[in-house]
Amino acid sequence: ITAADVAAAGSAAVTVFTPTPGGGLSAALTFTITVPPPPNPTPEEKAKAAIHAPQVQALGSGVFILAADTVVGLGRRVLPKAETRKEAYACLTLLSGRSHWVYSTVCIIAPNGQKTTRCCETKVRFKRLSREDIESYLKSDEWREKVADSIVSAIDNYFTNQVAHMPM
Repeated sequence: ITAADVAAAGSAAVTVFTPTPGGGLSAALTFTITVPPPPNPTPEEKAKAAIHAPQVQALGSGVFILAADTVVGLGRRVLPKAETRKEAYACLTLLSGRSHWVYSTVCIIAPNGQKTTRCCETKVRFKRLSREDIESYLKSDEWREKVADSIVSAIDNYFTNQVAHMPM
């Protein structure tokens, strides 16, 4: 199987041939091929893309473009956007009783094209969450379509017990 065989989404039937003695062709097994989503753009990439947006173009040439993004780092992981209740539950379970880093980055592009980007790091420690804590929060629906860091912000006072802020 080559990389080209799995480059596009779809399905493929795969058979295996084993040489003699005792070999032959196996029955076909169908695999579903999914293409992973593109990586999330950085704030700088978002700001550059915004320059070409029709709404921004309509404002004229003397506008500043501002873009920002925040991610949660837990060990070597970057937590995903919580798009389902199951994903939000998994994120909160991972964060329970642990320290993690929240990275917020902002990028501004001036009308003359000059770019400035800054990142702020915040260390957050969650207290241990009970199943009831997590279920109560999930019932509030505040987690919907928020990245994991927004979940952190939304429940900061309730679930965290220490925060260390690193200035920009």
